Amino acid sequence: VIVWRIIKNANTESKTVFSDESEIADYAKEAVSKLGGLGIINGYNGYFNPANNITRAEAAKILNSILNL
Repeated sequence: VIVWRIIKNANTESKTVFSDESEIADYAKEAVSKLGGLGIINGYNGYFNPANNITRAEAAKILNSILNL
């Protein structure tokens, strides 16, 4: 959600729907969907796994992606 608030003015016509969307907090659903559409987050084989902690590699990938927008 924090990353989405930083870049929410980016062109985000595409969205991603994860198989476990019902487990994503309501306040984060739009951000997760649109960040997925931008390719900033990819999930795990169609799942977002919202209860998982983010790894250093995943955080680095997100930061790199927003710097390259």
